[in-house]
Amino acid sequence: MRIVELILDEDQEIGIEAISVVENPAIEEDFIALKSQEFKLAEVDKERRILMGALLIPNKPIYRRNGEDEYYIYFSKDTVLKASQMYLTQGKQNNSTLEHQYAIEGLSLVESWLVEDKVHDKSVKYGMDLPLGTWVGSVKVNNDKIWNEFVKTGKVKGFSIEGYFADKMERPKEAVQEDLSKEDKLLNKIKEIFKDDLTVRLRYPENSASGLRRVIDNFSQFLSLVSISAMLIAGIGIANTLLSFINQSNMSIAVKKALGFFSLNIKTIYYLQLLILLTFVSITSYALSFLLVPVADVYLSEGLGLNIKPIFSLTNFIRIYLVGALVLIIFSIPTINAIDQVKASNLLSLIHI
Repeated sequence: MRIVELILDEDQEIGIEAISVVENPAIEEDFIALKSQEFKLAEVDKERRILMGALLIPNKPIYRRNGEDEYYIYFSKDTVLKASQMYLTQGKQNNSTLEHQYAIEGLSLVESWLVEDKVHDKSVKYGMDLPLGTWVGSVKVNNDKIWNEFVKTGKVKGFSIEGYFADKMERPKEAVQEDLSKEDKLLNKIKEIFKDDLTVRLRYPENSASGLRRVIDNFSQFLSLVSISAMLIAGIGIANTLLSFINQSNMSIAVKKALGFFSLNIKTIYYLQLLILLTFVSITSYALSFLLVPVADVYLSEGLGLNIKPIFSLTNFIRIYLVGALVLIIFSIPTINAIDQVKASNLLSLIHI
């Protein structure tokens, strides 16, 4: 398979036209939209809405397919350096698109640098492991719609460049083979085996990602409906249980009122008991989920090839706790307010009977 180096056409003084925020970068014929150059975005500052990510990586073989023509492209360190400089000198730092299709405003490249130190580079601070010579950028997002509907929801996960490049002479295949990952080498071997078999159609991860994502989204919506139904059922159960408990405790409540307790004092006691019970159940349930995840991982890894790992998150636990507290309060307030109807004088009627 041929290897093509892409270079900047200095005579025409054109290069990268825009930075696109993307989920699955498209590959167009007359400009470069590189899926293999996509890296996960790092949220540098949520308040200032700054995102960081790799824009271009030197000497990285990138598979492309144009009809029946298959080949690899790559950029040299010198080309990456020139592209990063020309993008700024030509004043294109405000050029942005969404999914390489829609021009958008409010996104600006506010920081731009090349990785020169694998230990002390700024990108390392944010958990990135990028090759030397990689062009990294920080983008300021001053577009509420893009930030709320695409970044925060995870619909866009990386940067992808758009630009015009010229082809240089083909690079010897042996020179790039070292850069290919084991997966790339295995993929090449599979292609060689089936290249003449017209009955075989190869599907790549990017072809199936959208379908799998649709399945996951539908399953998430189904789980949300199940969760809402479960909360409603649990709330009704809580209300019925509390009502039965209070009916059985009428004499105890009447005694407390005869001793000088106000209804508010008694209701506070019941709310505290419910709060303690909620805390115990929430902690126990969250702990049990960590025991169930490894069991689910065994079946998912064998059946679907997916691996899941338990990750403790205090934020998620607080959310679960607050949802439980909300359901508890909504369904317990009407029942516990029945305490107001119990009078100390009820003791006399009970004694008379």
